[in-house]
Amino acid sequence: MLSYVKHALHNCRTLHPLLICHIDAFHLFVLIQLLTYFLHVFFDCLSYSINGVIKQKFFELSNTTANCLRKQNQQ
Repeated sequence: MLSYVKHALHNCRTLHPLLICHIDAFHLFVLIQLLTYFLHVFFDCLSYSINGVIKQKFFELSNTTANCLRKQNQQ
């Protein structure tokens, strides 16, 4: 896959005044697939981290609530 990216980037040529890449359909498809894959992995990791933080906070809150209830029951 890396060779496809290198080949696609190698086909880039400069046209005045912008850099315009001349990429055929297959390499464009591969680049889109790679981008989609990396975005999918990034958002999976992000959601996993957020879920971990939420679970940790919920666990702390439930422990605090349980400790409070135990203290009230002991009184």
